[in-house]
Amino acid sequence: MRGSVRVATVAGIPLRVHWSLGLLVVLVLATTPSGGSALAGRAAYVAGLFASVTVHELAHGIVARRRGLVVRDVVLLPIGGVTEVEHLGESARDELRVAIAGPASSLAIGALLAAAAAGAGSALVPPAIFEGAWLPRFAWANLVLGAFNLLPAIPLDGGRILRALLAQKDEERGTVVAARVGEVLAVAMVVAGLLVDLWLVVIGAFVLVGARAERAAAVLRASLHGARVVDLMNLEPAVLDAAATRVEAARALRRAPDGVVFVTEAGRYLGTLTERALERSDAEHAGGAADRDAPVLEATAELYPDAAEALARSRLPALAVVSDGEIVGALRADDLDRLVRRQARAGARR
Repeated sequence: MRGSVRVATVAGIPLRVHWSLGLLVVLVLATTPSGGSALAGRAAYVAGLFASVTVHELAHGIVARRRGLVVRDVVLLPIGGVTEVEHLGESARDELRVAIAGPASSLAIGALLAAAAAGAGSALVPPAIFEGAWLPRFAWANLVLGAFNLLPAIPLDGGRILRALLAQKDEERGTVVAARVGEVLAVAMVVAGLLVDLWLVVIGAFVLVGARAERAAAVLRASLHGARVVDLMNLEPAVLDAAATRVEAARALRRAPDGVVFVTEAGRYLGTLTERALERSDAEHAGGAADRDAPVLEATAELYPDAAEALARSRLPALAVVSDGEIVGALRADDLDRLVRRQARAGARR
């Protein structure tokens, strides 16, 4: 989630806020009646809603960590939150438990708040989220959050639950079916939103994009199943010594087919150099301008998810393949894309 800012760490999970959340703040300010008390009340309520969303997402993350998965972060967006977990789809059982955790936490909080509201004598019926006493409002907000996320539409939790259940028999088929169900429900949300509430249009569009991305990921998984970096890597990558001058580095970058060269020092990999990195650096030599934090791959790593995810996160057109500190090849994003398209076409003909 580019464009997000880390604001806290909870239970070892980085909590980030996306810049677009500021749009919601502007919307709140624009639609709130004049008066300090009204604005403070509206702001406090929105903050409470996002606290509920944060608990929902952290529940996913905590369960994922207990299952031994790596949780990158929780990102808060205007339409809710996203918990980014590495390799979540590899085990249907893990995905099922992680997916259930969010709605279960929201429904549990909603039930507790409803009980507290009833004990305080606050009316729970008719249901209201945006007006009335605070306890019933937050009770219904959490109940709606939990119930809505149980809709069987990827990337909502219900869609992941459906995918996990279907994937126990056929992983690829399960993902495709769950994604198609998600696409149908997303279109229904958009149509209903045009008639009822435009906010539902935004959520429907988000679900539609997520469902199509999940279906594409299923094709990617199937296309690259069993393949490893060594099967696709380029054995003659562009390499440059760390002592090379800026002029020599610029010349090497222009010659490199991907605009990427790998910098070495005493024959060992030091970092990755791009034109952008060179322009941003004041270093006089390639070694000082190279990005030493760029990910590298092992020849035995799987193309999916390891290599594909590393390329996606880095946004680099190629990554170095390193063995015992020495460069043995490079994996190009273009080569990976061509392989996926070729495998997908072959699968479609079968």
